[in-house]
Amino acid sequence: MRTVRVISLMFLAMLHFFPVMAQDSLVYRLKVEYARSIGLDTLPEVQQELTSLRRQLSASYFVEDAALESQARSLYNNFQSTHKAGTVWALQVYRHLPQNVTQAQLDRASRQMDSIYRAIQNGASFDEMVARYSESKDTLKVGWLQMPAEFEDKVFSMKSGEYSAPFYTPQGIHLVKVIRNNEGLTYDSVKDGLINRQKSLGSLSASQVENLKKVHHFVRNDENCKDLLRRGTTDRVLFMLDGKEYSGTDFELFSQAYPYSLSRQLEAFILKSLLELEILSLDQQHPELAESLEHCQSDLLVNLATNREVIQPSHDEWQLKAFFDSRRDDYQWETPRFKGIVIHAKNKKQLKRARKLIKSRPYESWDELLAQAYGNEQPALLTWSQGIFGPGDNDFVDADHYKVRSVEPLTEFPYFVVYGKKQKTPEDYRAVPHETLVADFQAFLESQWIQRLKSQK
Repeated sequence: MRTVRVISLMFLAMLHFFPVMAQDSLVYRLKVEYARSIGLDTLPEVQQELTSLRRQLSASYFVEDAALESQARSLYNNFQSTHKAGTVWALQVYRHLPQNVTQAQLDRASRQMDSIYRAIQNGASFDEMVARYSESKDTLKVGWLQMPAEFEDKVFSMKSGEYSAPFYTPQGIHLVKVIRNNEGLTYDSVKDGLINRQKSLGSLSASQVENLKKVHHFVRNDENCKDLLRRGTTDRVLFMLDGKEYSGTDFELFSQAYPYSLSRQLEAFILKSLLELEILSLDQQHPELAESLEHCQSDLLVNLATNREVIQPSHDEWQLKAFFDSRRDDYQWETPRFKGIVIHAKNKKQLKRARKLIKSRPYESWDELLAQAYGNEQPALLTWSQGIFGPGDNDFVDADHYKVRSVEPLTEFPYFVVYGKKQKTPEDYRAVPHETLVADFQAFLESQWIQRLKSQK
């Protein structure tokens, strides 16, 4: 009996778009139709995202409870007999290898890692190599079944203080040193880790793989596979699935992003091909999966369309300015504000010079003028704060302009001047808090967009 486990999907958050809020069903449907009408569903990046989404949703259908219990118990017993640690702390010199890594990139990364390894063997500090060359500089706390199997097989077999030779995982190339390890592995932690790994389709059981081969009529051409393993390349058919041929050319494209031994690459290619076919057929077998896929696809399209019609325009400075200019009355202040600058200096001469520098110059240029004149001085001769200040925003403005309190000068910069003018209303859109203006503009763009969608219906 297979149990469907819900997988939390975070792909929409990674797009940095607005989440799809509860909204009128008609409006939601119109937005989806609009997204399709302008071809957003055909964009390559959208197709890639949907493929990844389908893979995530489908993964739970590969988790078999009975097999999981047996496999977890076997793994736990094996680990107990062959490993001393349940958790390992390690440092690594790490280089990420992208999925589309070229052979030239792979060779270059390998040569560099080999050079680092030789340097460490000759007495170079491992910590220094991490600091200088690694893309991951933090100490790793590794629990079992939390990292790729290749990484765990390596670090859990090492003693404290020992370092490895360079090795590959699906994430990249690693050179690892174990800092310390301890006991503490439990059966429950093994089971949880196994569930997470199988949900990512990274660790199907042998029986699951064999079952997929039967379902999709896997036929292997042993002679052609031997030819590939012997020569490293072939254009012959390696195997068939559901009558479709998979050749050495297809394998070569896959192997470029999977830098392991040929035999391991071949088995991984077979598994990948099996999974792709099975995943495509799952939503036909399970209506609830098809419904989830359709809903998530619609959410993705609504977010993409919202980004196009609302998010991107709301961050265009010219459009923000025009929106503010058409609604100035909506942004009146309850009390006047002070638009200016507070300058603190070590002596009166510098204070006078700084004030003279910005006098009669545009407000927008003050900060840059002072930075050019004083920014590189060591020690600093003055400091300043520029902005639009309301009561309570700045003690020195309060004392000088609003006359509401006295203030003590800064110890390091005992002389100060408050320079600027009072404003009853914002002069331009930059005087309104950016987040407030953007949120208002987005609400306006959203309402206009909905009106257009409804009028075209």
